[in-house]
Amino acid sequence: ALAHAFGWALLHSLWQATLAALILLLLLPRLKTARTRYRLAYGTLLSVLFAATVTFGLHYRFSSIGEGNAMPRSDFNTLTFNPFSSESAFDSTGLPFVSAWLESHYPLVVTLWLLGFALFLLRLAGGLWYIRRLRHEGLFLVESEWQTRLTALSERLSQSRPVALFQSALVSAPVAIGYLKPVILLPIGLLNQLSAPEVEAVLAHELAHIARRDWLFNLLQAFIESLFYFHPAVWWISGMVRQERENCCDDTAVALCGNPLHYAKALLRVQEMAVPVSTARLALGLDGGVAAARPAQRRMFLLERIRRILNQPQHKSHNMEKSIAT
Repeated sequence: ALAHAFGWALLHSLWQATLAALILLLLLPRLKTARTRYRLAYGTLLSVLFAATVTFGLHYRFSSIGEGNAMPRSDFNTLTFNPFSSESAFDSTGLPFVSAWLESHYPLVVTLWLLGFALFLLRLAGGLWYIRRLRHEGLFLVESEWQTRLTALSERLSQSRPVALFQSALVSAPVAIGYLKPVILLPIGLLNQLSAPEVEAVLAHELAHIARRDWLFNLLQAFIESLFYFHPAVWWISGMVRQERENCCDDTAVALCGNPLHYAKALLRVQEMAVPVSTARLALGLDGGVAAARPAQRRMFLLERIRRILNQPQHKSHNMEKSIAT
């Protein structure tokens, strides 16, 4: 019954996630603030998980009742309605062949999904191990002046939990990790390569991640990506979540610093120093979680953020190009 319910939940998630992505694509351009767009994108991602969970529960209940009553399955050529059989819903919609194929192959479908899910869970576990390593290895103290400035910024953000600040030999871009005991890590030498206002802008961005509790939300997001690793629409929705999350933190950093130009310069300098890291998605950094992406994608993401920070108008055909590509 579990395998049967999983098979149908995976099949239904194909159209459920696609529909959710289309709705998000239509609604996002109508929203003005990054915070509203982020909430809509993250809510859409959660709705995919919720719909799949409800679908699994319904089909598991029907399968359990059908097996308990020992009711025979109908042949797919005869559209006999059986209220305890989950495939009757598909038969009644005119897709008996899809229903019959899945009824014959759902053990194979679920097995293949489990193999992929296990690989992505290993990837997630590797990311958590990398985060743990960042917290304990290659750390160096910073000058007390910067810890004082960080505390002042935390007070302006109403951040109650103390935030530790270190230089790290294991990161190439600033990152914020942890929830109960948050830590901000800066690459070695970054404090000497940026001006004081630019460093404050970087710290403000990382503090915004901590104040928004993005660590927990990002961890749940990574788990949902592992569940629906096979669906391009889920990855697109997740990409929108990451993009709007960075936009929210950019807005907070600019509001705290008061100078968009200083922040844009700091963003550009940090991106130039960043090195692709495959496990960087769980570390909330200034690069927006795209450090492991292709160079062209990183440049495009950086360009869009700088345009937005400096309020430069985008080409009118930009949204149309996105729609055509989708």
